[in-house]
Amino acid sequence: MTVIAHELAHLSQQDLARHRDERLPVWMLEGHADWVAFQVLDLLGLQAYTESRAGIVRSVTGAVTPVEHFPDLDTLADHESWNRSVRSVPATYGQAFLAVEYLIERSSRAALVKFMELVRGGRRSAGALGRRLLDALSRVRG
Repeated sequence: MTVIAHELAHLSQQDLARHRDERLPVWMLEGHADWVAFQVLDLLGLQAYTESRAGIVRSVTGAVTPVEHFPDLDTLADHESWNRSVRSVPATYGQAFLAVEYLIERSSRAALVKFMELVRGGRRSAGALGRRLLDALSRVRG
């Protein structure tokens, strides 16, 4: 069920960005898809969100690579860097999930969706997102 919900989230992202998701950083797409999947599991009563989150935290803190050596989010923005990191740091999905969860907690789920819609309009690119994401989300809070 987790994989199905994760992949359906990607379809929703493509619809929001009108198939221009190459403008969104990969870490945001993957982290958001996991966040959605964990919400779905919780809503269906299959696994509490807190349990899913605890598993992610364990994968990040228990990773062979120390957290301070994880790549930064700018590095995880493009597909090539993301794929390289996923092979070398298995907790990369966890890192992306925790970053998206932080953004949602700091702004809101609606703000993140609105931000994805702004990308559809061509107002942001992956390079700019890595540097100005928190600022942009604060402006579209809602």
